[in-house]
Amino acid sequence: MKRRILSALLASCVLATCTGFSVSVVALAAEETQKDTENSYFESLNADEVNIQDTGIYTIHLKAKEGWQFDVEDNTDVTGWLANAQGQPVIADKTGVAFAVNGEDFTLDITIDASKITGFTSNGSGDLYVMPNGEIPLVVEGDNHGMYHPTLAKAGSYTIPTVEIIGSIEGGTSGMEPLAFTEDTVTIKLNLEGLDESQIDSSSAEVTMLDGDGYYITDFIFTPNKLAENWENGETTYTLDADDIACSNSGYELSENGGGRGWAQQGGDGNGNYYMNLGVSGITYKGLPLAQASFRMHVYCYGRTFTIDGGSLIANTQPKWSTTAENNLPVLCDTYPDYLNITWPLDFDASALTAEDFSLTMRSEYGDELVLEPNADFTVNTTVDQSTITLNYMLWANTPVYTTLTVDVSPENLSWNSEKYRVTSISHTYDIASVYAYYVMSGGMTGTQTWSYYGVDGLESWEQAFVIPTYILTYVDETGIVKYYAEDENGNGKLVDTADEAAVFDAREDCSAMVLDNAGYFTRVYDQKEEKEVDGTVYTFDKSYSNADNLPLDPDQCTGLTAQPGYVFGTNWSMHGRWPWQSFIGLGFEDGRS
Repeated sequence: MKRRILSALLASCVLATCTGFSVSVVALAAEETQKDTENSYFESLNADEVNIQDTGIYTIHLKAKEGWQFDVEDNTDVTGWLANAQGQPVIADKTGVAFAVNGEDFTLDITIDASKITGFTSNGSGDLYVMPNGEIPLVVEGDNHGMYHPTLAKAGSYTIPTVEIIGSIEGGTSGMEPLAFTEDTVTIKLNLEGLDESQIDSSSAEVTMLDGDGYYITDFIFTPNKLAENWENGETTYTLDADDIACSNSGYELSENGGGRGWAQQGGDGNGNYYMNLGVSGITYKGLPLAQASFRMHVYCYGRTFTIDGGSLIANTQPKWSTTAENNLPVLCDTYPDYLNITWPLDFDASALTAEDFSLTMRSEYGDELVLEPNADFTVNTTVDQSTITLNYMLWANTPVYTTLTVDVSPENLSWNSEKYRVTSISHTYDIASVYAYYVMSGGMTGTQTWSYYGVDGLESWEQAFVIPTYILTYVDETGIVKYYAEDENGNGKLVDTADEAAVFDAREDCSAMVLDNAGYFTRVYDQKEEKEVDGTVYTFDKSYSNADNLPLDPDQCTGLTAQPGYVFGTNWSMHGRWPWQSFIGLGFEDGRS
């Protein structure tokens, strides 16, 4: 969804919202009189003394300032008061860690049992703040007529190592050969001045697969090893064996003829690359939990690789004039340009802006960024009060899945009335779609066939996304003529002469047609028979199954499915259409071009 907000203060007035980016424009008069607000409610008496370093007991002494007093019952759980400098929780725990007891002379003692902390929200050391909140924790006293607003006060610090992971896992497979790693070990390093290695405990540490683009955790069976127990110079290692990870069929029993999912069959990002996020958690130092850290595993399955001269891929068309993006969601994986518009406020002049004054950055939910190239990936047409960005960039790969596009404008060539405005930043973030939702088909024409869907939410049952498989019953009489089983309006069996007249039965149970996790499974069966009674005689019929080659429904025929952030439904499921395992590409073929 596009978000267009332009805010400014003009003297004591607020400039009306305009279509465009979020522009931080502050009036001079307001800026000159604004002062930092100090904490006038309470203070910490021992912030310099409180430093959480182990699982001991720590006490924060707070004192209400003149005109205020704490209104908190003894032994109140105030774990939610513990915050960082931004007012966000500093620990993962909501309750059970910190309790308050009233003291004398408007003081309040907060006792922290650090052994109850299950996690910090930062990686490494930081400052500890207190922000009383809840049901009016401070009230007025004496002649004070104010009202308390939640306010921060520094109350101490905590000292724990940062967790750093050096390296990545690299491997590959042809699909016919087992997975093998060329780099199978990463280094876990703890950074802290004066680190005491005897206080590191990794006995309960674990390595897990984390969410990422282009895969679901349920795609794989992951059985990792433990971290190495020995630490030297604050470092230890983790080694991943090729047998520790395999493609999963979610417990589905495959046909004896094979099929199902595999590295080469799935295709990774569509060009043979898998990028998976792995996390290390559960390490403690002096009993305190350390942050989870992540690293990447890259597997290449020898598919088709696209390379791009100059690092930028431009849609091979002249811009087509169109309305704004449908549903206010620019789609960067189609062949059409998207138009992003800025309407500038009164007394701005944008006529001198060029494409070089704009910075466009796409970001994924997992930390990937791509900065677009001016006058290649996008162009700009601008007048005094209107700027239009024509976005030509087209993303081909299935990963990363970019979910947002941030537009930053340099004010260097932008003019405005300096007596009214001071421009501090010009930025706006759009929600975008960058990858078509798709499925990958794997398995042969004789065994179990699978369709693994990506970028789709809500897939829970077969009929949502697939044609119902069917069968009819046939019988060859003594003269060699084929007869078909049918039923009259009362359900009585009869023989008919054509398939069009035959009764049609649901074949889902016979073919084990089902949805597990993000995949549909279907197993072809042969030589199946069924007995039916016709006019008092029991016949043994052959089951004749319907065509199973085109079971997936097109996206617009599916029910109850929605696209995940960054994805969009196309007119079919193969808008990208790159299957690295197809025979016409060839084993190990690289540097393919469209």
